[in-house]
Amino acid sequence: MFLNDRSEGSKNARTRPSQRLTLAGFGAAISVMSIILSFYVRPLKLVFRIVTVMGLMLPLTKGYYKESFLAYIGVIAIGAVFINIKIVSFAFIGGLYTIIAVYLDRSTEEGKIKWYYAALIRIAYATALFWILFGVISIFFRISSLGYIWNPYATYFMANLVFIGIFLVYDKIVIFWFDAFSKLINRISAYY
Repeated sequence: MFLNDRSEGSKNARTRPSQRLTLAGFGAAISVMSIILSFYVRPLKLVFRIVTVMGLMLPLTKGYYKESFLAYIGVIAIGAVFINIKIVSFAFIGGLYTIIAVYLDRSTEEGKIKWYYAALIRIAYATALFWILFGVISIFFRISSLGYIWNPYATYFMANLVFIGIFLVYDKIVIFWFDAFSKLINRISAYY
């Protein structure tokens, strides 16, 4: 079965590309089903969003980063057909950042990337995401009419710092859940 690859991702020469794509396709199917259900079954929206991210984590548990990214693209493409623009939050926060966070964490552990470079990449991603969100919000709301504590630039800077702090906590939660999910998958695959 495709789950009994016990090595660290691409280091196993026995793993065929078809096995990798099968695992990514299975994860993508789980993610597509749950992202669509998250928009139609409102009371269970958070549960389905977590299952969506776990579907993308499935190939990541074996270190298949490229295959997970392909699954992410498939989830976005199919999900956009069913739920239109509402998939944007998953596209930037739930899906893409999960792959980036796991890659940065594993690369730091393996010594491929220094921890401070990984931290800078995380902060740059959070800053870019805040800039995009702030731009979208300012299109629909007059931010200047809300009033500023200091001047507009200081308010933007302080709000961005708070967002970065919250985003870094989110990063730690993603890594914690990935580690727990990876242990579960390895335990399940040990039986096959």
